[in-house]
Amino acid sequence: MKFCEYCGKSFDDDRETCPDCGAKLRSLQNGEDEDNALTVIEMMMLGLL
Repeated sequence: MKFCEYCGKSFDDDRETCPDCGAKLRSLQNGEDEDNALTVIEMMMLGLL
């Protein structure tokens, strides 16, 4: 499953880019799902970016 860090949406297919915003999708990490994955905006608010 791939996840868009900008939109916060996940996709089950083999897309490389988000169909909504065009950002590159990333694979979800172990223990991470679309409900608990951080978006870019959340990472910026937490000072992680």
